[in-house]
Amino acid sequence: GGRIMPEAEGPKYLNSSSRAIIYDKSKILYGLNLHRASIVNAGEVVVCEGYTDVIGCAAAGVTNAVATCGTALTEEHVKLLKRFSVATFILAFDADTAGGAAAERIYEWEDRYDVVFKVADFPAGSDPGNLAQNAPQTLKDSVANAMPMLAFRIDRALSKHDLGTPEGSGRAAKAVAHIIAEHPNEMVRDGYIMSAADRCHVDNTKLRQAVVDAKKSTSQGKSNYVENAPEDFYDNYDYNDAGDNNDGFSSDNRDKPSDAAQAASRELTSEDEALRLVIHHRDKVQSWLHPTLFEDPLRREAYEALVGAESILDANEQASLEAGALINRLAVDPGSTDIDDVLAGRALAGVTRATNLLRRALRQATDDDLKSRLSANISWLQLQPELLRDSLTRSEVLSIVLPWLVEFGTRAEANPEGDLLPDI
Repeated sequence: GGRIMPEAEGPKYLNSSSRAIIYDKSKILYGLNLHRASIVNAGEVVVCEGYTDVIGCAAAGVTNAVATCGTALTEEHVKLLKRFSVATFILAFDADTAGGAAAERIYEWEDRYDVVFKVADFPAGSDPGNLAQNAPQTLKDSVANAMPMLAFRIDRALSKHDLGTPEGSGRAAKAVAHIIAEHPNEMVRDGYIMSAADRCHVDNTKLRQAVVDAKKSTSQGKSNYVENAPEDFYDNYDYNDAGDNNDGFSSDNRDKPSDAAQAASRELTSEDEALRLVIHHRDKVQSWLHPTLFEDPLRREAYEALVGAESILDANEQASLEAGALINRLAVDPGSTDIDDVLAGRALAGVTRATNLLRRALRQATDDDLKSRLSANISWLQLQPELLRDSLTRSEVLSIVLPWLVEFGTRAEANPEGDLLPDI
């Protein structure tokens, strides 16, 4: 086997015949001979795309890495690694290849071999080889904070949409429904449905039905969800007229998604940005934020752990493994986001959520006085997005809207059927 030199033309990896007597690339893992002790001790393995990625991992201190040799991860590879007590597979391939076809195969292996597959979330355009040279700590953190396959794919899909608007939430829910539908375990699907519905600000029964519909269309051969499609891709997508899926974990360019399907890069969510401010600028934002402003349960848990602890280490000890991993990921880079911009993002999301809840309450209200109060609050809320987006009025509006949203959220959580309306 060999790897192409930089800037040369041809396939990135070139192997001898796949069924050569002494070399079968579907069964060989580069680096296993050197890293087997670390793999056994850790109980987990980092699976890379090629030789230079394994070399880079080793240089950065990740000594439990192996590489497929210019081929997709195969069941033979999985069976081989199980012999070395591997319980967790961390996939360090290009994130854009973590698509549906590969996921289906991986979910099957998880069940058959009682293992867990996670995905290392590298910065866009990076791989272990170049991260080892330019940002070795980022490489180590990405591996340490790897996410379960389904959680990773959902997170990527949601990050491409503006969940602060009904349009963005609807698109996100549609995309997520197709991702969740691919998982074969009903109990796993249901857990992610509840979490995703909350993050998308949609009713969980509607998202559950969307998952059922997506699963039905897939079983009838009608669905071909494109994982990395741009945000508006599914507005006019015909689910009944789609082509064949690719092998989602192939490591050569033949199976890469199209340019259009890769158009949207992964970014931090508004809640992630707020958490990052709590980590790096706690004194400046703590008085503005509140648990009710975090709608995603994982982000809320991370926030509560951070404000209840004196250090990142203490927060990690208080939080679950998932919340701790999120905190660690956000602690790596302090970022340069404007504080008011982040607070405005939380306010915009809160305004949307509050407006939807008040509209629902208005439809159900029978008392004329209550209807009048609800209408007045809805009208006031509808004025806030434009003011929040204006840099000249943002600070003043935040000082009014955020306390209102906190009180509204607190009332809604304490007594959803009670009087939700703070004074304007």
